[in-house]
Amino acid sequence: MERNDMNSKTSWYDDMYKKHKTGEKACGISVNNMEKARSLVKQIWKSFNLRPMRGETSVLDLGCGLGFVSEALREAGGNVTGIDMSSVAIESARTSFPLVAYECASFEEIIHGQRKFDIIWALDFSVLNTDDMEAIGNDFIRPCLDIMNDDGILIIGWHTNLTGRRIDNWIHWDNASIRKLKENFRLLGPRIVKFKSELLNGMILYGYRFIVRYGISSLVKSIPLYLLLRKSSNDLYAYT
Repeated sequence: MERNDMNSKTSWYDDMYKKHKTGEKACGISVNNMEKARSLVKQIWKSFNLRPMRGETSVLDLGCGLGFVSEALREAGGNVTGIDMSSVAIESARTSFPLVAYECASFEEIIHGQRKFDIIWALDFSVLNTDDMEAIGNDFIRPCLDIMNDDGILIIGWHTNLTGRRIDNWIHWDNASIRKLKENFRLLGPRIVKFKSELLNGMILYGYRFIVRYGISSLVKSIPLYLLLRKSSNDLYAYT
């Protein structure tokens, strides 16, 4: 990423988190309370049938924001490192949740380091905001595989209304994009862990046949989808 682009993005996030700190709701999809964060972590673990974390389980929370999910991951047994480019977010996270190791750093800095992790958590991470699945593979998934331990996992979360459209600078993945990502990297999912609507779950499982039958009105709001990658299921050299 060019330095000017990074500075612009960092300033945008700083402004957003300043609004959060003053009580102004700046981002409707942000996880901004512990009840929500704990529930999310619990549901993800149940949905993918993941084994419980232990104190030595190293977790990287990419784009940790105000730190609520990082703290929930720590409470669930992880040894958590949370990173974010926003110094405003990191300052708030360190104050609120001092038992998590927070760092003001970019994704590029982390992937060029020497550390490896058992679990990488990426919820609505900015690098994923594209409809170019090849770019996500090259610029995000492959670098993540490089910093994961041999039996590590990557948890990807993304809000989408499945239309494939850009709305307010947010790319809404469609089913074709999700299938391509799944096929290229043997991803599990997607899972919907917060919504009980059988219609929405059906559309995720069976694609646009549900949209044709039921219409697109249920897709006005984005829904959080989660995908899981196991490093042990991926051969890096198979995708070169």
